[in-house]
This record gives sequence, C-alpha cells and structure tokens, in this order.
Amino acid sequence: MNIKHDAFQDRERALEGSFFSRVDAELMAELRQRLLVAQALQRLSEATGFTDPQLLRDLVELGVKADAVAVLEVAPLVLAAWADGCLDQKERKMILQAASAQGISLQSAAGRQLECWLDTRPGPELESAWRAYMKTTTASLSEAERNELRQHLTAHARTVIAISDGLPGLGCLSPKERQFLAGLEFAF
Repeated sequence: MNIKHDAFQDRERALEGSFFSRVDAELMAELRQRLLVAQALQRLSEATGFTDPQLLRDLVELGVKADAVAVLEVAPLVLAAWADGCLDQKERKMILQAASAQGISLQSAAGRQLECWLDTRPGPELESAWRAYMKTTTASLSEAERNELRQHLTAHARTVIAISDGLPGLGCLSPKERQFLAGLEFAF
C-alpha cells in the first residue's frame, strides 16, 4: 500500500510542479510585457518631452514609438483622406509627399507606421491621440502661432480631400469630410 501511496504522491507532486511551472511562465511573460510597455512609455516620454501618462499610453497603444513620433505631424492628413471611408491613390501619393517634406522616410519607423495607416483605416483613437498631442505641443505657442498652424493643417487637409475629387474647391465634399474639417478647426 505504501508503494501506491508513494506513486500517487509522486504523481501529485509532478502535477503540482507542472501547474506551478506553467503559472510561473505566464507570470514571467506578463512581467516581461509590462516591462516592455514601461520602457516604451519612458522612451516616448524622453523623445517628446510629454509627461501625461494617458497620452503616452494612447500613443504606445497606437503603435507610435519614440522614433516614429514624427508621423503624428501627418496624422490629420491621414484622417482627412479616410474621412469619407476610403483612401484613394491620389490621396495616398499626396500624404506620402507631405511626409517626405516633413523628413519622414518610408524606411523609418515613422514611415512604416504611416504605411499601416494608409493601408488600413485607423480607428478613432488616432484622432483622439493626435488631438491630445496637438494640445500638448501647442501649449507654449502664441495665439498667432496656433492660428497659423491651424490654417496650415486645415489647408493641407482640404487639399488632400479635394484631390480625390479632382476639384480644387470644396463643392463636392461629403458630409463626413465637412464634419472632419470643421472638427479640425477646433483641435487647437
């Protein structure tokens, strides 16, 4: 009877060991993931100077890394192009040209992130993160500088939207495009 009892105890210990090994591995993986996120938040904070933890988390969740933060400069153009639900080749080309003018190479992390947003429509969290980014980055600007930036971004967004229609004006905008442009005016 001792032999059976020992065999059951050995089996019990083996199962316990297996269970706790698996739990330990899961906990270690979770800790590693938390560490990676914390490091990404720290690098992004150092690259941008931002200290708002929610803004930093939102940017990290969007896939924006410290070396890709420049892509947020063209985010309103991406959002403008997708405002009607689709992004065409003319809009894509114009956005890529604008990104290149901002010094964003397609081979960089910022360029790869931009390509993702051009290939797949970003969710509403991009607009929220961009608005928070703009609020933070324009806080130290004068009213005149903010107005100049607002006019510049709005003009570029209008151009991106109009290019797909082949029209220089705003006569054929969809209601969603008009709504986006109106919202862009108040992002500052």
